[in-house]
Amino acid sequence: MNTNNMEADVFSKVLQPSYQAAYRAGRQWLQRAGVEPSALAVTALAALTYLVRTQGAETAEALLAQIAHADGLDEDVRAALAAFAADHWDAVDGYSHDDAGTGDLAALALCTDMENWFRKEGLAQTPCAISQLAAELLRLQPDDTLLDLGCAAGSFLVRACGEHDVRQAVGIDADAGALRVAKLRAWLLGGAFEVRRADLLQDRIAPLGATKVFSDMPLGSRRERIPLRAAAAFLSQLDDEVGDTIQLDKEELFLELALRHTAPGGRTVVAASEHLVTRESIYRRTLIQQGRLEAVLALPPMTRRTRVPSYLLVFSEGNDRVRMVDATELGSAEHLRGGLSPEELAAILAATKEDTRLSKTVAAADVLQAGNDWRPGRYLQASAALGGVLLGDVAEEIRRGTLSARDVEAVKSAAPTPYRYLQLQDIEDGRIADDLLCLTAIDARYERSLVQAGDLLLSRTMPFKIAVVPDLGGRQILASGNLYAVRLDKEHYDPTYVMMFLRSKAGQAALRAQMRGTSLLSLPRRGLEAVKLPPAPLEEQNALAERYRAIEKKLAALRAGERKVREELDACCEETVE
Repeated sequence: MNTNNMEADVFSKVLQPSYQAAYRAGRQWLQRAGVEPSALAVTALAALTYLVRTQGAETAEALLAQIAHADGLDEDVRAALAAFAADHWDAVDGYSHDDAGTGDLAALALCTDMENWFRKEGLAQTPCAISQLAAELLRLQPDDTLLDLGCAAGSFLVRACGEHDVRQAVGIDADAGALRVAKLRAWLLGGAFEVRRADLLQDRIAPLGATKVFSDMPLGSRRERIPLRAAAAFLSQLDDEVGDTIQLDKEELFLELALRHTAPGGRTVVAASEHLVTRESIYRRTLIQQGRLEAVLALPPMTRRTRVPSYLLVFSEGNDRVRMVDATELGSAEHLRGGLSPEELAAILAATKEDTRLSKTVAAADVLQAGNDWRPGRYLQASAALGGVLLGDVAEEIRRGTLSARDVEAVKSAAPTPYRYLQLQDIEDGRIADDLLCLTAIDARYERSLVQAGDLLLSRTMPFKIAVVPDLGGRQILASGNLYAVRLDKEHYDPTYVMMFLRSKAGQAALRAQMRGTSLLSLPRRGLEAVKLPPAPLEEQNALAERYRAIEKKLAALRAGERKVREELDACCEETVE
C-alpha cells in the first residue's frame, strides 16, 4: 500500500466525514466479531480490508496466502495478521463490502488516532498536527537520515515518510505493542521506514549519523528526575560551582539524547511540555548560550485530557535569535480528531519564517534576560502591549474567594435568600447567571471577600471565565476560590473595557503567557498583576464599554426570544399526551 499512488491525500482523510463513518463501521464489525477494539485490531482490520479491496482476495485462504508471501513483512506482524485473518475473516469480508473508500481504509490503517484505545493499551500516539508540523520544520531532504526517538506506533514516521523522500528513516522505542503497530504501518508504506526496539535510557544506541531527529516522548515518562554523575561529560558548559552532580529532568535528558543523535549541521524537533519551556535550569540556559534553540511553537492542546498547550522546540546551530510562535488561539474540536485545519497549519508554518501576528523574533540575550522563559506568548504580549499599563498598577485590590466546598455544603439553602455563592459555571459569555446558589448566611469572617458591583471577576484556570459584577440588587455574593475579584481604579480604567480586552485574542494571549504549572496550568496573582492593558483615554474606554453594553442588550433580547420559542415547542410536545 503506497499512499503516493492513491487518488486522494490519505492524510487529509482524517478530517473528513467519510473517515469517521469508516471508523464507526469498522468498530461495529470488530464488535460483531467479539474483538475488543484496540490500536492493533483496528489497524489490522483496515489493512486487511484494504488488501482484499485492492488485491482481490475473495476467501480467507487467498488472503492468508497473500500474507504468507508478502515481502518485507516482519515475522511477528505476519503471524499477528495471519491469526487475525483466520479468526475474523467474516469481519474483514463484511467490512470490505461496506461503503468505506480505499482512501478511508488507508487512513484508518496508517493514521488511526483513537486516543482512548491507545491510552487504554498504554501506547503513545503523536497527534497528526504535531507530526505534520514536525516533518515540515525538519525540512526533510532526499539525502537525509531521519531518526524518531520514542517512535511508539510510528505516527510521525508515517506522516514524514508518506509525504517526504529520505535516504533512511528509523524509529526506536521500547514498547513491543507499539512497535507491532509501527512495523505494520511501515510495511503498508512499502518499507519506507524501519523500527528497532531499545530502551533509550538503558541501552547503548549506536549513532546513525542522523541529519534530522524528532522526539515525542510520552508525557508520563518525562516526569522522573534522574541524578547524573560526571555531568561535565554530559554538558559542555557548566559553572564550576555546580560540582560533579546535576539533577536533570527526564524530559531534559530525552532532549539531550535527541541533540546528541543529531549529526553536525542537522536539525532537531522535540515535542515538549509546559514544564520544560518554563523550568529554569543550567541546562536550558546552556542551550541558549550555545545558540542551539532556533524556534519555539506553542500550539493548542492536542488531547481531550488536558487544556495545557503543546510545544514544539526546533534546534539547529548558530542561533543568536529565537523565533517565538504562539498559535494557542487556533484550533477547535476538530483537532482532537486528527489535526489543525490546512489554513491554520499554513499560518503556523508561515509564522516560523517571518514575523506575523502569531510570531516574533527575540534576541537570545533577551530570552535569558526574561528568566529563560521559552513561552512565546510572553514575548508577543510584551510586543502587543508596548507602552501599556500593568493591571497590578491600576488594581486597588485583588482578592480570591475563601469559602471551601465543605463550608458551602454546610450553609447552602434550598429557599431563596439574599446570600449567594458564585461559581465558575455561573459565568458564561461575560455574564453572571441570575440563579446563583443560595446560602443561609455569610459568616462575618468572609465579609471582606464579598464582591461589589463593578468588580472584575476572572478565573484562575482555562478556559478563562471573565465578567463584571452588575448591580447586586441588595444581594450579598461570595465568589469561589477559583475566581479572582479585581477592584480597579475607575478613574483610570473602566472595568467593562478591561473585561473586553481580556476576552479579546490579545487579552487571552496575555493571560496564557502568565500561566504556570505542568499538567494543570493556573494563573498566579503575580502573573495577573503582570498583564499589560492597552493604554486608552478613559473617555474612549467608556464609549467602547457603552457600545458593548448596548450590543449585550440586543443579545439578551435574542436569548429571551429563544427561550420563549423553546417553551412553545415544549408545550406543543406536551399536547401529544393531553
